[in-house]
Amino acid sequence: MERVLKSSLGFALIGCGDISEINCTSLQKASGSHLVRVADIDLATAERVAHQFDVPASSSLEEALSDDEVEAVFLSVPHHLHCPMITTAAASGRHVIVEKPIATRSEDALAADASCKEAGVALSVCHPRRYEPKVEHSRKLLADGVIGNLLATNSLFLKVKKDSYWKNAPWRGEIERSGGGVFLMNLIHHLDALQVVSQQQIVKVRGFQATLASTVEVEDTIAAILEFGGGPVGTVTGCSAAPGPTVITDTFIGSEGRIELTKNSVRVVSHEDPFHIKEWTDHDFGNDTVSKTRFVEEFSRAVLEGTPCPVPAAYGIDLARLILDCR
Repeated sequence: MERVLKSSLGFALIGCGDISEINCTSLQKASGSHLVRVADIDLATAERVAHQFDVPASSSLEEALSDDEVEAVFLSVPHHLHCPMITTAAASGRHVIVEKPIATRSEDALAADASCKEAGVALSVCHPRRYEPKVEHSRKLLADGVIGNLLATNSLFLKVKKDSYWKNAPWRGEIERSGGGVFLMNLIHHLDALQVVSQQQIVKVRGFQATLASTVEVEDTIAAILEFGGGPVGTVTGCSAAPGPTVITDTFIGSEGRIELTKNSVRVVSHEDPFHIKEWTDHDFGNDTVSKTRFVEEFSRAVLEGTPCPVPAAYGIDLARLILDCR
């Protein structure tokens, strides 16, 4: 008998924190997925989000898993809960998307991945930057040779995380529950983008980190050097206690030009034939509103068609390990 493919995967969102609206919207808008229910340890919070998206609310992962319509879970909870919840969901036969980082310790990530493989369910870490239009554009520019051969990269993240950021979610400031500060929380996105745009793997990170201006355990300042498998080198600087406007940039330095990826745009200068872009040319992409939806779409398609996930668990494990090993 010919196999009949389902057209949509039913998700439960586990964790109704700051990004729950984005996550619920992505699950509802993505082709191949639909939101079945939400859950949070604070039932009132879960009910507020559930009312907004017209789905039932639960106060625990276990209660959500008792719903037969839930075929997959999207975990958006404090980092130390990622691996235990992955294992629980896998044991119930549910597929899993988990927010980054996959774990606070590499050995826990490997064990969680093994539990999904044993259960025959898909596991993916939510690294959606590859689906941002500006990242896709930058990758094509580099692949087309607009800046020649890649020599180096430079990434910068400067932002002020106010006291309310730490007080509203105290786990963020605790090393045991979060795994780290600005490097693991924020600059992991930069490392992901660097790999996607360059199509090269970062094989080694050497860094220094410190807590200099925040009353928490995790680092608020880091500086690191990156080594790419294909030869280029990179630098990363981040500070979550930096006064002034937020700065988020990734610069790709080539033998014939540069690409600068900012929060909302891509800037290019090139002296490579036939481009001859001698002055900075700006390409405005605005705020990203599609990357997480596309991530969910591609994950759901892979599950429904029985093909490998575009962002496999191993990718997220390796990316987190680069940072965790710097502690």
